[in-house]
Amino acid sequence: MPDTFMHLTSMSLQGGILILFLLLLGRFAGRRISPQLRYALWLLPVLRLLVPFSFSSIFSLMNLFQKPLEPALPAPQLTAFPNITPYVSVPSAFPAESAPAIPSAPASVPMPSTHPAQSVHSSLPEFTGILFWIWLGGTAAVFSYMVFVNLRFYGGVHHARTRVDCTCSLPVYLVGGLPSPCLSGLIRPAILINDTALQKPGVLAHVLRHEFAHYAAGDQWWALLRNLCCAVHWFNPLVWVAAFRSRNDCELACDARALRGFSQREREAYGMALLAVLHPGSGVHAPRPTP
Repeated sequence: MPDTFMHLTSMSLQGGILILFLLLLGRFAGRRISPQLRYALWLLPVLRLLVPFSFSSIFSLMNLFQKPLEPALPAPQLTAFPNITPYVSVPSAFPAESAPAIPSAPASVPMPSTHPAQSVHSSLPEFTGILFWIWLGGTAAVFSYMVFVNLRFYGGVHHARTRVDCTCSLPVYLVGGLPSPCLSGLIRPAILINDTALQKPGVLAHVLRHEFAHYAAGDQWWALLRNLCCAVHWFNPLVWVAAFRSRNDCELACDARALRGFSQREREAYGMALLAVLHPGSGVHAPRPTP
């Protein structure tokens, strides 16, 4: 358990460094990067935060700092020295039975070490073990809350939705009081719309185009990865900041895909349609599980 927590801390630290890099990149070069690429770059910290191992490469920069192995020295060879008199065995003056016994030195009794460094090292595994259980409890609490919020949302939507007949490859449902249209579901995704999307002419087509762009990019699975990162690394504030910023980049990338090939007038109509269907603070108060 202590090793697991130390490895998790290392993953969170490395992921935080990548998040800081992407935040600085978006701050100073955000307009020069396409929304799709800026959103796709968030996959780098996600992989570092969730994948429990890393790939070593011969092209890694860490190889430049490794000390090269020194060549082994040749073993010394014995040479003949003719001027040295060879050793001659001389018989002992005492017989083997009467040879005096040489007293041996008493064995030293090991004394317990009282070095402070050893006591610190001995208490370190116990401390990291406590931190591991604190992390596990926080992860279970955050994950349970996310599951509860999503189940409450699905339960409220399931009893209030009505099927809408329209030309769309995904099922479309009308949910009264929904704050804004959204894509809902992982295995069987569906588009949920509110009353405003049907009341105003021309709005429904733009709303469906926007939500279907989310579906084509698999953004519902990206939302699941964001939730997992927040649950596992709940103690890292940079992960929560990255989840918020990546969700904004998700919407910008979706709009860029939906507006591809549009004229300036069509872009303005698209933006006005999405603003018209937003009703924050009304109806279903649970957060949307997917973008």
